[in-house]
Amino acid sequence: MSLSRKLIRRGVAELLTGATIAGDRVQPHKPAKAWEEDGPGLYVWTRREVVTNYTDAPREYRRELELVVEAHASRTSSDEAEDLVDDVLAEVELILERNRHLPTLPDSVSVIPDDSGLEEVELESSGQARTYIAAGGIVWRVVYTTKAPPLETIADTFRDVRARGDFAPEIDGLLEAIDVVPVTA
Repeated sequence: MSLSRKLIRRGVAELLTGATIAGDRVQPHKPAKAWEEDGPGLYVWTRREVVTNYTDAPREYRRELELVVEAHASRTSSDEAEDLVDDVLAEVELILERNRHLPTLPDSVSVIPDDSGLEEVELESSGQARTYIAAGGIVWRVVYTTKAPPLETIADTFRDVRARGDFAPEIDGLLEAIDVVPVTA
């Protein structure tokens, strides 16, 4: 269900655009390169998602998504760069806390705001050149449910059905019978 993750990433990026000191320097993906010295810049990406069965009828999945909001900044001193990243991440945390329901999503996706929230904050910096670079990120757990695709949709992806029969004891390590039945519409 990559569509849900994509919608959440883009929705959070849209929510943050213009709402922090990063201004419109917000991207809904991992950084390809850091922002120039006029940063900070924000990147919204997803790390992993754990999916469990939520209900059987109708079939729904509970999804726990690790959403990362990463900030990059460069300045002439490490203190300035680190403080800038820390400041923008504090703004991001506050915005996400105030908008736990997240952006408007289709009816097939339902965010559980009480189970969503801040998980981790990380900061680091490097001063190996004339410009100091600081980066940091927060991990925000987004818990939501999605409806499972209808069984007709799942069945449409099958091209054939394979049936195997192994009658013990094996003879020469080979299966005794394999049938392939093509599925036609």
